[in-house]
Amino acid sequence: MDAQSMSRFINTWASNKPPKALPMFDKTFVLYPTEQQRQRINLLTRPKNCVFNRDFNLSSSSAFLEVQQQQRVICKVYFFSANELKNLKNEASKGLSESIDYISTYDALFAHLILVIAAATQTSLKDNIKVLQSLNGRPRFVSSCSSAVLNYFGSFPFWLYAEIPSEREPTLSSLAQLIHEMHSKQTEHSIRDYNAYLMSGDGDIQKSRVDADIINRDVYCGSWRKENLLDPNFGNSGFPVYSGPTQQLYPRYFPMMDTHKKDGSINILLGLREQDYERMIQQNILHKYR
Repeated sequence: MDAQSMSRFINTWASNKPPKALPMFDKTFVLYPTEQQRQRINLLTRPKNCVFNRDFNLSSSSAFLEVQQQQRVICKVYFFSANELKNLKNEASKGLSESIDYISTYDALFAHLILVIAAATQTSLKDNIKVLQSLNGRPRFVSSCSSAVLNYFGSFPFWLYAEIPSEREPTLSSLAQLIHEMHSKQTEHSIRDYNAYLMSGDGDIQKSRVDADIINRDVYCGSWRKENLLDPNFGNSGFPVYSGPTQQLYPRYFPMMDTHKKDGSINILLGLREQDYERMIQQNILHKYR
């Protein structure tokens, strides 16, 4: 199950009362509704933001499986105050394109961390770097199905990706817009296509390989506070609060969680190889919007 289902289970169990809304176990709402559409499954090509590739040959020597540098990873929790996040969001919201109506705190902080990690690891963001995030697909089906789909009990995240355009050096604003557009444009139709693609061909879902490298190249944020992503509620501030441990295996993956202050401040758990961590401290750009 995903975080939303887990939090629902924990809250119901802890209350010792029947759930206000019964859990939904029928996942057919994400399947193609017509026979004509189902006949097209074997003809599907990879959806634009689908991180899985069914035609991808993952060798045993793939960089996704092996860490190139055997260095100690230094993991720490970094605190971003509500005021710092406001400044960051204001900066990221400058020069928005007409297709973007707003930039969220999540979009802005994610974009900022990409720039911080790229500088610390000496990674060129013009080198076809991928940005990854998870989407909770439940709310996309409310209008066509019913609000009951919000209570779907199981695992329903969709792993999205987009490549940072290589023709120009990205900015905080351009990265925030890329992140925002990636999740905001997903619809029930795009999610159905995504789900169907994973079962295309011979239907063996094990052939769906992750076409990304979050160890050595690409960047992935796992947010437990972004609305319409994992969306759990553990009964404290409304979101899970990070309390440790600070162990992180992937240097380019970072969870984003609320803090105990309950004032909109955020904790980021980030692990960097020792040399990259020391470079980040010297560059002193992590908290440049304080």
